[in-house]
Amino acid sequence: ATPVWIATLPNFKFLNRKIQMDTLDYPPSDQWQLFNQPGEGIAEWREIVEKIGVEAAEAHGIKFTKWESRARQHVRKPLESDPPHHHPLGEGLVGVYYMQAPENSGDILLHDARGSVTDIWQDPYVKANIESNRANFSGLSIYRIKPEVGKLILFPTYLIHSVETN
Repeated sequence: ATPVWIATLPNFKFLNRKIQMDTLDYPPSDQWQLFNQPGEGIAEWREIVEKIGVEAAEAHGIKFTKWESRARQHVRKPLESDPPHHHPLGEGLVGVYYMQAPENSGDILLHDARGSVTDIWQDPYVKANIESNRANFSGLSIYRIKPEVGKLILFPTYLIHSVETN
């Protein structure tokens, strides 16, 4: 199975306020590398995320030749989404952290490309009625995670993921 780690950060309300104060000078952008910016909240956040990431990787026997962490603000406004993509960085983990999660925020979807058996091969003894079962065998398995403030999600860089429309 594809490893996915979910944690709620300790004291996330206080930490989020500190991060927000640190980032007032950095408008939401895919270009800012927040972990490289000054600020007590950012430094504390980076330390927590790195600790959880290293522990999660070690628990699953994942060894990195080097550890590099980056962060950016990736704000999705109402009626926006994020199409399926992955981060081709080689070995590593991707993290998603929710500082805010307004009502009706789009769920993050983790797409396991290994999927399920499609109609390429049919065992008539297993699937007696192909048409009625077709909807259940899309060839893609999706793991849905609802956004919650303070939640950190980590998964391998190769895992395709998307965000539903807000």
